[in-house]
Amino acid sequence: MLAGLAHASRQPPVFAAVARVNVGQDPWRHLVPDGMQSPYYSERMTFDTQPHIITSRPVLERAAELCGEACPSPEAIGSRLTVSPVEGTWLLALEARAGSAEAARTIVNAVVDGYIQVSSEQREKNARESVRWLETQLTDYEQKVQSSHRALVDYLETEKLSHFGSIDGKGDASPASLLVGLRARRALVGLDLEALRAKYGERHPDVVDKRAEVVRLNTAVKDLESALREQQKKQIGFDLLAGRARADLDLYGVLARKLEQANITSSLGQSGISVVQYAGLPVAPLRLDRWRTVLLLLAAGEHPKVVQEILGH
Repeated sequence: MLAGLAHASRQPPVFAAVARVNVGQDPWRHLVPDGMQSPYYSERMTFDTQPHIITSRPVLERAAELCGEACPSPEAIGSRLTVSPVEGTWLLALEARAGSAEAARTIVNAVVDGYIQVSSEQREKNARESVRWLETQLTDYEQKVQSSHRALVDYLETEKLSHFGSIDGKGDASPASLLVGLRARRALVGLDLEALRAKYGERHPDVVDKRAEVVRLNTAVKDLESALREQQKKQIGFDLLAGRARADLDLYGVLARKLEQANITSSLGQSGISVVQYAGLPVAPLRLDRWRTVLLLLAAGEHPKVVQEILGH
């Protein structure tokens, strides 16, 4: 027991300083359309990774640079640091323990500043890379838009198409409506021919003229059907080229909007992290349960097996 008292009395004081940071949503999340918002579980996963980021090597190295002599090494900071979420919030509590109140406060505040700096730098780097990628994609699709529209114009000139639009069989001047009219005219002339044959026979002049008119109408119908098939082929080719041109232009517009959003995000220069509370100077050291240590050492001398069972549990 005396040895325990001597050991406990020589234990140095330990001070704990606590800071709190908010790692909630990004400040520019409103720029993203509603249908593209991140689901809750993704945000929660992002939140759960932050303690690992805070205790990562880059953050600890930056904290060591910021706090100077109070932090001998990144490893020393990591051994004195504890990060835990505040239940029901987007807050993280950072606690640093040290032999002096000033050292504990300096360490934890340096970690907070290092965490914010490293996170901001990483976000800015990601934003710059996104902007560069989008700029490259936008240039490529600008060329695709020009190429697809040039192909459409060349097709119109080559096929001598004078108007746009699909063939729907409507309109007095359309080939489809002309074909319908010719077929109807041919049917009526055929009925007249049969009536004249029945009345005058095959050699009557009116029968001969009517039969010649039927032949002319048959030829006209066949020619118009052939022309209509050819025009439909041209229309299909036009629709394919026009659809490709529209798709390229639409995608170009999407990329242009994404690039604008990325530029806005990059120009904000903010991270989603904010300091809720920097650590203040601890007013008193942590209360160490020295008497528990003394009693355990006393019991160890009297009943070592019992103490082993207690410590085992």
